[in-house]
Amino acid sequence: SITNLTIDTLFAAYTIAVLPDETILVATELNLRRSTDFGDSWTILPVSTSYDSRGLSININQDIWTVGLGGQNYILYKSTDSGLTFNPIYSGVGQTNNNSIAVFENYILVTNILSGGGIYRSTDNGLNWEHTVINNSNQCVHIQDNGNVFIGSSPGILFSSDFGENWTNIPFPSRTVREIEEDMHGKLFFGTFNEGLFKVDLITGVDDEIDQTPRKYILYQNYPNPFNPTTRIKYVLPEETNVSLTFFNLLGERILIENFGNQSPGIYEYNFNIENLTSGVYIYKLETDEFISFKKMILLR
Repeated sequence: SITNLTIDTLFAAYTIAVLPDETILVATELNLRRSTDFGDSWTILPVSTSYDSRGLSININQDIWTVGLGGQNYILYKSTDSGLTFNPIYSGVGQTNNNSIAVFENYILVTNILSGGGIYRSTDNGLNWEHTVINNSNQCVHIQDNGNVFIGSSPGILFSSDFGENWTNIPFPSRTVREIEEDMHGKLFFGTFNEGLFKVDLITGVDDEIDQTPRKYILYQNYPNPFNPTTRIKYVLPEETNVSLTFFNLLGERILIENFGNQSPGIYEYNFNIENLTSGVYIYKLETDEFISFKKMILLR
């Protein structure tokens, strides 16, 4: 079924993001909005009284970044508490038409929709910025775990293999690319203006295939979280290695171990489901030959 979740009589919703705790965020032309009850009610987030929010990005720590227009001369804001409060980060990311943001670890990329507006890039979590002028209208940006970056432009696609240090054009029909999404296997889908959806083979030339190998180990927060009774755990391997996932209660007692043996570099997802567990907080551990990481997850029966 389809339910109308209109927030105001008239507004444009530019970007939607959902946190692991199922908080919904919507970037609108009026402000940034938040719902904790599946869209039944909405609150205006304290970004700025005149902030036109265009882009949202959530990093691995669940920090929320938003970019847009106006707002006391600040264009970039960050929240570390699920959107309850926002801090201004940077006022120099252009003053108009910043409409998309992607965050990965300490890397931040912001696109400007104006022709010649270019791309703003930070490699130190927003402390310092550099501007690259590109004479396209840059509509959206997507960062992969391996450092590959794709920008949907008008026209075409821009590609970088080094987190935005250098850029090349990917051959693509003369279409405006408005949205880029990636599935769990790393396949990319490009949504265009008035001309449909495209799945793109990541080839920049006849003998020039884009390297899709991840560059570092990552253990993601499970999703959904809280969960009942099933949740998904995603992890990334940059090299061939032995892999195991171990689950503990808060007493440190092991409740499950999954030994996957030797796995190739890539992105993996594990479905966790144990029927006899009670509600509570649990710990999961990813362990390889070179890497160990822990995360908490919450089971609510």
